[in-house]
Amino acid sequence: MNPARPAGARTAILSVAAVLILAAPPASAQPADAQPRPFPYAVGRTDAVLLPATAGVSLLGDLAAPEPKPLTQAEVASLSPDDVNAFDRVAARSWSESWATASDRSRDALLGAAVLASFAPRVVEGRWREAVTLGVMFAEAALLVEGATYLAKDLTGRRRPWTHNTSLSVEERLALSATDPLDARRSFFSGHASSAFALATLMSTVYTDVHGRTRTSDALWAASLSAAALTAFARVKAGMHYPTDVMAGAAVGVAVGRLVPALHRVDRAPRAYVSAGPAGLTVRIPLGGGAPR
Repeated sequence: MNPARPAGARTAILSVAAVLILAAPPASAQPADAQPRPFPYAVGRTDAVLLPATAGVSLLGDLAAPEPKPLTQAEVASLSPDDVNAFDRVAARSWSESWATASDRSRDALLGAAVLASFAPRVVEGRWREAVTLGVMFAEAALLVEGATYLAKDLTGRRRPWTHNTSLSVEERLALSATDPLDARRSFFSGHASSAFALATLMSTVYTDVHGRTRTSDALWAASLSAAALTAFARVKAGMHYPTDVMAGAAVGVAVGRLVPALHRVDRAPRAYVSAGPAGLTVRIPLGGGAPR
């Protein structure tokens, strides 16, 4: 196989990584006249349920994995891009190991930026409680994304775009399937997209909640989401995922990246409830923030 090398892919990845690092200064950096903002998150009773639950989802994703079943020669020979819907067909005509590497690097750049923006300042300054709280939040997000991703992959069993790519010979596609028989049927949805968008959203949400809406936070949102979008685009160009795979992964990643911080905010509103007693029926629907707890 001689995959086409994407022009400027390495430059694009390095540029995104540089922007992410520059856009994520230490958490202690504030204007001279700014008042210190209280740390907005806490680990509490919610995590006694949430952490095991996210670990359970991750374990369920592993348990749902079917027995590895390599593609057969007859199956591969029968597949072509025309079998794929028109919207996704572009991925079935793409193949590039270099773009696959680019997707790894852009996702890894996001992980490095998350460490620099979220954990490094707190470790350096000895704010261990905050560092542990963020560690729990990132762990829960990672477990939830991983579990949801692999559960979807193994329940849907969608073949990857390269299995339909007739620019690769039947022998080449069989060789790819033999390397990891299970992976050939794990296209939906994209784990690179879900993890990249979860990292970008969680990191940017945390930074904004801690420092408030600033030009730096806006730049971090723009840079991190651009890196996540580049990761998703690279997976399609690599022939590893369809556009619908990366779109679904992005949606899941953004949802997790917003949900986890919301569940840990100390000022989140109390839950709605309905109760009945001698005095009658009581319905409470909170409209504003609750007291810290």
